[in-house]
Amino acid sequence: PYVIGIASGGALGAAVALTLMGSGIAMAGGVPLGAMIGALAAGLLVYRVALGASGLTTAGVLLAGLAVGLSCSAALSGVLIAAEEHAGDIVGWLMGNLGGNGWREVGWVGFCTVVGLAMLLPRIRDLDVLLLGEESAQAIRLTVAGSPAAA
Repeated sequence: PYVIGIASGGALGAAVALTLMGSGIAMAGGVPLGAMIGALAAGLLVYRVALGASGLTTAGVLLAGLAVGLSCSAALSGVLIAAEEHAGDIVGWLMGNLGGNGWREVGWVGFCTVVGLAMLLPRIRDLDVLLLGEESAQAIRLTVAGSPAAA
């Protein structure tokens, strides 16, 4: 998540949510939902930027992730500067401060976890194959797609 910019996107989403909540604009779900939306947006942006004419490549994803991650980090710095009175809350949350949180927040984190797992479970076999490396995964994918059982 750090190399491809997802963590920076989540941090930016959480900071924006904390700033909006501190300004009196309540977001449904608060900070965990803001973090999830930011991470999802960063992931989609990395995918879109990395998608080239030849498809997704490891180098393309890494470079796009680096660009998106640095951009989100820069935007996070801008939010910290703009939200002077909430900067302490933002930094505290980013460093793992859970003070003042109750079961409502645990419920939202659980909800975000379940949604994330629901998105990953249909692709679990593909993710397992990726552990073999990109070339091996493509070879297995082509072998399975070309087999009579796949037709």
